Amino acid sequence: MALIDLLTPEFMLLAGMGVLLILAAVAAYVVGSFSRERGRARQAEIGMEHAKLQLVQRRQELEDLERASHVLSDEEKQRIDALREDVAVLSRRNLALRGEVEARLTRLERAVEHAKMAGQLNEIKQKEQKLFTLGRVG
Repeated sequence: MALIDLLTPEFMLLAGMGVLLILAAVAAYVVGSFSRERGRARQAEIGMEHAKLQLVQRRQELEDLERASHVLSDEEKQRIDALREDVAVLSRRNLALRGEVEARLTRLERAVEHAKMAGQLNEIKQKEQKLFTLGRVG
């Protein structure tokens, strides 16, 4: 039986349908990929538009606050200024504490590391002393 004998019309039809099915699957995958990429690009655009809107909204809020401060009495302005100053002082204190905590943590880490290495060094020295005093090496 020769190879040409296997190429019956039914086999050719099945093979052609198989190829078409594979091509359809590849085409669906490619179309889906393009669709997903367009969706991601659109999502990024929407994210940027959202960020812009937030900036505009924040700017508007600041302008509204500025306009509102013109109608406040001197006493109200002083209370608000005192609160802002308290917030600034607390922020500076928090920053100083954060710096101290970080420095102390770093120092503690180095001390633990130093103690660990000192212990390892002592163990090594003891093992060397045992090994060299028994005359096994050297």
